[in-house]
Amino acid sequence: MTPYQIDPNLARVVLPAGAPEDVWLAERLKGIGGSDIAQAIGIAKWGTPFQLWMLKTGRIDPEELLDDDARRRFHWGHKLEPVLVSEFAERHPEYGVTPGAGTYARVEAEWQRVNVDSLAWNSDGSLAAVIEAKTANHRALSDWNGEEVPVSYVAQCQWAMWVTGAPRTYICALVDTHTYIEKDIERDDDMIGDLLELGAEFWQKVVDDVMPEVDGNDDTSSMLAITRYEPGSTVELGLEWLKDIAHRVELVEQIKDLTEKKQQIDNRMRVAIGDAETAWVGEDKVATFKASSKPTRKVDPELLDILSEDFPEVYAAVVTEKPASRRLTYANSTTTPERNHE
Repeated sequence: MTPYQIDPNLARVVLPAGAPEDVWLAERLKGIGGSDIAQAIGIAKWGTPFQLWMLKTGRIDPEELLDDDARRRFHWGHKLEPVLVSEFAERHPEYGVTPGAGTYARVEAEWQRVNVDSLAWNSDGSLAAVIEAKTANHRALSDWNGEEVPVSYVAQCQWAMWVTGAPRTYICALVDTHTYIEKDIERDDDMIGDLLELGAEFWQKVVDDVMPEVDGNDDTSSMLAITRYEPGSTVELGLEWLKDIAHRVELVEQIKDLTEKKQQIDNRMRVAIGDAETAWVGEDKVATFKASSKPTRKVDPELLDILSEDFPEVYAAVVTEKPASRRLTYANSTTTPERNHE
């Protein structure tokens, strides 16, 4: 093994850095990367195993999931990576710092993959650490306070250390454009063992095209709403679905009842506050009742059509259109509480 090179018996580069985006996205379908592992095993805040399975099996185009805000975050996160890595290098002159060579995959199991932002090397040329650069807004600052690191990032770091053979990972994060935070995460082989076991279970489902359990996450609903379908086509479901639908009717009634009870408490609180703005119980502030700082805005759809036809440039500048998505609607015969199926 030559200096400043990951052990070729451990991992190899399956896609070099700088590859076209479409090639990179296609390569991501061939394994579990560092940013995937937390989602694959069900500990990520931003996604579920079912959602990842839909992506890895090609049922959803990842581009369809990105809105303009997400694209801007990814764009600037990518742009700022070299700045953060440069700051890290200045703070750690004991290391030689190089960019990652691309997508690394374990030699014995190529589904185990990682794209690292940069690598830190000891003076003798041996690998010292993986470097991960992160950007976040002020709302994420609490995630980085103290010694704790979000568990999804810990999983990502351990996965990167497994694939590359690194003994530690440094996370350098820029929060709210001006707060630099650095975390040092040591390799944990016990955790890596758990990640490998659970990750292998998930990946086998991808290979076998076996769907994991469908979850109740809102993002899953949004994802399923953009799946492809044949207009006018039908599917025959088993009789067991009647019991599920009946249970759903019961849940709808319970939610309605609980919502009304909650609303009653809210209205009593509004009456109790009266013409004041803030309510206190002893030394505890319990509620406020005040107008929003911004007015409520509504746009007439017909005016939007006129704007689109007569002033297309203005329309394009102020309106973002998204393709219509699928909407789940139950037949009237399955939405009444009187219907019961045992």
